[in-house]
Amino acid sequence: VEKLSSVMASIAAVAASDSWSDAYSMYSAKLAERGTSGSEAFRRALKTFMGKVFFPMFFMLVLWLADLSCGNLQTAVCAVLVLGVMILAAMSVERPLVLGEGTWGITKEVGKNIMLACIVLLCSGAAGYVVNLLFQDSGTP
Repeated sequence: VEKLSSVMASIAAVAASDSWSDAYSMYSAKLAERGTSGSEAFRRALKTFMGKVFFPMFFMLVLWLADLSCGNLQTAVCAVLVLGVMILAAMSVERPLVLGEGTWGITKEVGKNIMLACIVLLCSGAAGYVVNLLFQDSGTP
């Protein structure tokens, strides 16, 4: 339970900060556009925030349910990663499908996006490993 709460808190912190920063960027960009009202800029920022915060919260729910059902945090994380890859693959199909690029275009787009996601995950894991090494408790008071 302690590890799960740490993972959930980390996901929530990253989701909140990422969502807020993107929403603020959207607000600033829309406000700078000629002819865009402040209320329109705010609506765009709110939509950006809601869209960006939905997926992490959805994954937190799935992680919590998977951990409850199997009792193993590593298995639950693997289940969430598989779900993420499936959602990413499904969302990657739209652009080549609309452009009529055929099966090879769809395969390339899905492969490219999944490869990029794997690189991000590997970099995040490496950063987490380095942080763990730097701030590891040495056992001295």
